Amino acid sequence: MENKRKFAVLDCDGTIGRKSLMIEQFNTLIDLGIINKEVRKEFMPQFEAWQERKGSFREYVDAIVKSFESNLIGVSYDNFCMTALITAERCRHHVYNFSRTLIEELKRNGYFVIIISHSPKEVLNYFGEYYGIDKIYGMIYVKDDNGLMNGEIEYYNEIIDKSILLEQAIQEFNLTTEGSIGMGDTASDVNFLQHVENPICINPNSELHKIAREKNWIRVVERKDMVYFTKLSGLNPSSSGSQIITKALSNVDARII
Repeated sequence: MENKRKFAVLDCDGTIGRKSLMIEQFNTLIDLGIINKEVRKEFMPQFEAWQERKGSFREYVDAIVKSFESNLIGVSYDNFCMTALITAERCRHHVYNFSRTLIEELKRNGYFVIIISHSPKEVLNYFGEYYGIDKIYGMIYVKDDNGLMNGEIEYYNEIIDKSILLEQAIQEFNLTTEGSIGMGDTASDVNFLQHVENPICINPNSELHKIAREKNWIRVVERKDMVYFTKLSGLNPSSSGSQIITKALSNVDARII
């Protein structure tokens, strides 16, 4: 019987990359004149409120997602893919040092690496290819028979609940949860974090931070050129996953909070 492969499942925006690939692609579409720059007025109030700490990042993201999806209608799929490539090439180095180092360790140890994100799949594909990601799940925006985006999203419910796609990947690629690792930055990642042996919360928002404390999950905080982490008491030192995490933390000279 074929041996099952160990895996790691990662969010992308705010977990690997420092920025949202969806937001960055939206900005590319606007900057190139494919979408009218006036649409920025649709989410600017929420952006300014967040910048001034008078509103939440979630409110800003909700506003920009709504604007992105409505203004994407009628954009050619060719332009959509072209801006995805431009965005991925611009953003591929804008990543957290710990996340990049962790991926390197995972690949070195033969792990099957999965990204599950709410950004468009095209930009994720270009981004993930650079890091050798084995399987990528993202939002699939549909084009019509004329090659124009029609505003529909395939498999929306599955991508929103990331645990559904994780279970699908485990079955499809003959994976084992033994030694498994997961990493995310918001509460939307809890669905898959609770299904791995070694969950990591990187720069968690307040909701995820509260959950992580209750469950004794590792929290990693990266600011400027420093990486900090909570004590690794929740890890099994004999687990291959915990050894990889410990090695990645050591490689970035991380300090205990």
